[in-house]
Amino acid sequence: MKTIDISRMRLLSQGLVKNDSVPNFESATHVVQYMQAVQGQDLPGALLSVAMRLSRPNANYAKALRDVHEAFNQGELVRTWPQRGTLHFLPTEDLHWYLSLTAQRKIQAEEKRRLSRHDLLTTDVDRARNVVVNAIAQAPERRLRRSEIVYELEKYDLIKGANNAYYYLYRFSVEGLIAFGPLYSPKEQYLVLTEDLPRIQSNGKANASREDLLRHLIERFVISHGPVTVRDIAWWSALGLTEIRKTLADLHDAGVIAPLMDVKGTVQNAVGECYWVAPDLQEIYSTQMATTARSLLLLPGYDELMLGYTDRTHTTGIEHLTTIDPARNGIFKKTIVSGGRLIGLWTLQGAKKTFTPSFLEPVSENVQIRVSRLAERLPRE
Repeated sequence: MKTIDISRMRLLSQGLVKNDSVPNFESATHVVQYMQAVQGQDLPGALLSVAMRLSRPNANYAKALRDVHEAFNQGELVRTWPQRGTLHFLPTEDLHWYLSLTAQRKIQAEEKRRLSRHDLLTTDVDRARNVVVNAIAQAPERRLRRSEIVYELEKYDLIKGANNAYYYLYRFSVEGLIAFGPLYSPKEQYLVLTEDLPRIQSNGKANASREDLLRHLIERFVISHGPVTVRDIAWWSALGLTEIRKTLADLHDAGVIAPLMDVKGTVQNAVGECYWVAPDLQEIYSTQMATTARSLLLLPGYDELMLGYTDRTHTTGIEHLTTIDPARNGIFKKTIVSGGRLIGLWTLQGAKKTFTPSFLEPVSENVQIRVSRLAERLPRE
């Protein structure tokens, strides 16, 4: 099996190429539920990533983006730090169980080191927690912008270093007290108390066992991102390899996931790990090979197609692996992907947000025309 086939199957799993396997998404919340979590440190880009999966083929992204905004404004989605210390979109109903499974254990284990790094005492954190919770609770609409919370922390002399405010917001979000919710603008969200969110813990998982939650999370990741390896799951979720391997075996025994196969048997990566997929993905791919080969996408910089895996060369190729993050500092470029392969980068420049593509190699006039038409669908806010 060729590496490009793995990339093209991921297009199908992620809902970037429409097919009968991926649900016909009914809402922005449905998209995030299906993906389990969506990379969200670049807010405008993450909003577009969800809108692209929600949008109908050839439709302008404006309506889908409004739907994504509304999902946050209605409390159906939140943005928080559930894994790897990285912001993600989550369904509100999954917030508490997800944090307990992934992030809360980690922050407890790292507490002394983090406090020392930020030159803070436990008493500082306790005081800051009370300040933040009370400030939001007493705000007219029980929500505040980040700058307003920082002002309150400064007023009580709780900002002692450059990153103290970040640590407090990160810490209290992982504790499940606060989350980024309604949008103040396409680039900024209000922080709210999770107790005020209408759908908090409404999915019945509050009393589920850790094993059941692991099965749910890992099944969702395999279905929505496959083909994936055990290390993809470990990197994405920050869970341990031992419990991931056990959970994969349980899911395989239950018939809800399957190993990727070709004529030679189980497909493995360079270090001998097999790829896991939805049981019907390969059959669907066999009927959609031409569709995925013709696909053309303008992806935001942190889209899950690039960020959801430890090995990105299936899509970038080895020769262009560093193109998407040239400074190696985690600042990812917006990409042009044709048939599952990286062919260029794009930006919106100037006050008029002029679309500017930069191709990695010469492309046909037809591809250039298709790219220009896709650019017309992009938001210019």
